[in-house]
Amino acid sequence: MLYVVGANSRLYRSMNLGCKAIEFTVRIENVRQLPTFPENAAIVIFSDPEDSTRTGAIFNSILSCVPYKSACRIVFISSISAQFYQSRHYPIEGAYARRKRTAEEILLSRTDLSVTIIRAGNIFSYGGWREIQERSKFAILPHGFNKTATSTPQEVADAISEGLSHESGHRHLNIARGVETSSIFRRVVFVSGLLSVYRMQWARQPLKVLARVCRLMKIYLPSPDDINSFLVK
Repeated sequence: MLYVVGANSRLYRSMNLGCKAIEFTVRIENVRQLPTFPENAAIVIFSDPEDSTRTGAIFNSILSCVPYKSACRIVFISSISAQFYQSRHYPIEGAYARRKRTAEEILLSRTDLSVTIIRAGNIFSYGGWREIQERSKFAILPHGFNKTATSTPQEVADAISEGLSHESGHRHLNIARGVETSSIFRRVVFVSGLLSVYRMQWARQPLKVLARVCRLMKIYLPSPDDINSFLVK
């Protein structure tokens, strides 16, 4: 039997996994309502809690419902950004990347289970990124951010199928592809020196405000958390 945790995910709703699933929408308020999973359950997790505290509570609760040394298989939809700490590729470690990494670490702490971590790129064919594409006249990015990590819903679905066929042990499936940022937006303006501003801790809140102002003007400026979506190549 297939169980989907985080069934309110827009990504999950955009794909067809090919079989019926028992669905759960998990929040910190109702996490104790999760059942004990059967010994051979296939569990796909789309959950993305709002902060690190909720991430820890929810993912530990999920594991507490999985019998020890059972034949359960867990597949978690993570992000390629969890792969990188502060580096030349992801010079700013955003809250989203930290949450995904925290969830991965909790799941991988169960050495008795089959756990597959799917590290996907940004999904531009639906949802928030699609809305950004459609409304933005142009994007403003730091100089050198010429690539963007992307995946499609079908690539995620295929990786889930592969992960559920994995019977034991832990593994990662990296399915993100680097595409030219200029192919995603109508126009991209690359600004020299802008990256140094993103690296300044004091600038995080002003950048968030500026990003919202730009949005009203139909200009896309990444917030400090979103800058991790773009690759330095």
